[in-house]
Amino acid sequence: MSDNPDFVAISKAYGIHAELMGVDAVAGLEVPASTAKSLARFLQSPEPELLVFECPKEANVYPMVPAGAALSEMVLRKSKN
Repeated sequence: MSDNPDFVAISKAYGIHAELMGVDAVAGLEVPASTAKSLARFLQSPEPELLVFECPKEANVYPMVPAGAALSEMVLRKSKN
């Protein structure tokens, strides 16, 4: 969504370490080394942490829950319309 707040800035205002990670739409299942390093540090930290992942709209990230829908209405793949 383009109108999300700056979650990194909000976290830092509360004294929580936060990091913004970009997700490449064509990266497939391979995790870039920089992302893997951040994830490892995040998982080992005894302090609160926030990792924000930005995915391009074209990535068609699934599964997803449509706005206003229940979790039981999760979309698992793009329809063939």
